Amino acid sequence: MAAGAGSLVAAVLAHSGRLDKEDLGTRIGRLSRRVEELKGEVCTMITKKYSEFLPGMQSAEELVARVDGLSRSVDLLRAGVENEV
Repeated sequence: MAAGAGSLVAAVLAHSGRLDKEDLGTRIGRLSRRVEELKGEVCTMITKKYSEFLPGMQSAEELVARVDGLSRSVDLLRAGVENEV
């Protein structure tokens, strides 16, 4: 019966928010491990999203460079036409 009473007291204390140091340490340890797991998941997700994003960004940069080149060509042609007229 003493063991049952101890469990009841522990349950009441836990329920009332007064966890002993061991229980608090255990919870902190568990939460710390979960935080580390989540950090890993976030890092993996960021890496995945970046690897999906990078090719599109590189293609966009190439297109911008081509458009800039074409724009310069058009400007040169326009200047040439205006000089002829």
